[in-house]
Amino acid sequence: MRSAESSPGREGRTHEVKLGLSGLSRLRPIVVALWSLAVLGSVSFCHRGGRSISHPGSIEYVDAFMKTSRIESVAGKPDDDIFATVTIGGKEQRVPIVKVVLYTYDENGRPAHPDLAKSARITEYGPDGQELRTTQASVGPR
Repeated sequence: MRSAESSPGREGRTHEVKLGLSGLSRLRPIVVALWSLAVLGSVSFCHRGGRSISHPGSIEYVDAFMKTSRIESVAGKPDDDIFATVTIGGKEQRVPIVKVVLYTYDENGRPAHPDLAKSARITEYGPDGQELRTTQASVGPR
């Protein structure tokens, strides 16, 4: 099992995942987990410190190599799946995630088809296009 490296977005926080997958199925759980963050409904609210932060209602999921995307609703999903906690001006804030991009790479770090990928990077963006969180994962040997 290889561990995944993670780096914070410009204002995000670091998180870590561990993967032990083989063949195409090595990458599929990453994609499924990310792309299933939001299904059904319309608008979600995060209640923090007595105030509500609204989510625009959907997240765009993008596969950078395949140049495909789809938009899914956030209704019914946990706040941690649709909001990122970031530090802005020394203050912790919750920011809605509105776009998730999957990048896949071969062993030389070049963009690769998901079936042939040796690593993946997942970047989440906020409503102003700001990078919130980035997670990088190595995919184990075939």
